[in-house]
Amino acid sequence: MSLTGPLVLYLGTLKTGDVKKDRCIDDAIYFLDKAQEAIDATKDPEKWYQDSVNHAKVISKSLPFILLAYTLQSQDPCPSEGN
Repeated sequence: MSLTGPLVLYLGTLKTGDVKKDRCIDDAIYFLDKAQEAIDATKDPEKWYQDSVNHAKVISKSLPFILLAYTLQSQDPCPSEGN
C-alpha cells in the first residue's frame, strides 16, 4: 500500500509547462518517492542500511576522479602570457 501514491498523482496534475514550476513539482515527487522507499524499508532495515552504505562507498571512491576530470576540463589549455 502506497501512502504517497495519491499525492504524487495530484502533484502530476499541477504541471503547467512552466519549467521552473514543473521542476519544483518533480522534486516534490522525487522526495515523496524516497519517503515511500524509507517507509517500505522498515520491513527490512538491514537491507536498507547495507544499500545506503554501499552507495556511500561507491560515491566516495568515484568522487575524486569526477573532481579530477572536472578540474582538467575547466583549465585553460593555452593560458595567455600575462601582461
